[in-house]
Amino acid sequence: MTEHYLASYLEETLPSLGLDYETYGPYVTGLFPIDEDGADADDEGIDDIVQLLQSSSETHADDDEVWQSLQKEILKRKKEYDYLETRRKEDDAISGKKIALEKARQALESAKIENTQNLEKKQRAAPSGDDAKRIAALVEQYGYADPDEDKDESSAKKKKGAGDETVVNDNRENARQLEKARTANVRHEASKAHQVKLSAREATKQQKADKIKAKEERRKKASKGERKR
Repeated sequence: MTEHYLASYLEETLPSLGLDYETYGPYVTGLFPIDEDGADADDEGIDDIVQLLQSSSETHADDDEVWQSLQKEILKRKKEYDYLETRRKEDDAISGKKIALEKARQALESAKIENTQNLEKKQRAAPSGDDAKRIAALVEQYGYADPDEDKDESSAKKKKGAGDETVVNDNRENARQLEKARTANVRHEASKAHQVKLSAREATKQQKADKIKAKEERRKKASKGERKR
């Protein structure tokens, strides 16, 4: 499986901010699937994720600046990745067309060579002038020419031309099937990203609620201590 383009950066950065990469890294990488087809970064989604990370940090929860820097760096790396992916896909498309054209050219070239070879065989097998006259005289006297021979030769040429066209059609069908599979995969990854964003929002709400509850319990304990005195 291909490593996510943010993985190495998050593995190094999150621990320095008091977070475990294995726990919180997937929230970020899940928001930007690597198979997504050049979509813009989800600003609302990344806001929720960064809020979750900040509220979960044991060391930098109150440092807003460091989390703003983290968000900017993530979006910057996303933009760079999208640009490189666009260039790569354009190059792949050009290469695919070149390969398809080359295969079609080779098929046509093979057909020409085979046709030339067949013509040469027929020419070598053709009788000389005197032999042709004797054969023609014998046919006129004892036999007749077979009209189906011309039909068979014409049918063979048509089948050969159809074979060349089939090669090109097969290439087009394969390209359509690949594009269909890629589109289905993109939709699947987009659905995963949406689920990650919803999970992040819920986790952020729970983190905030837990912190408020903890502060309230500390306040109550402090009040009881004062009354005992």
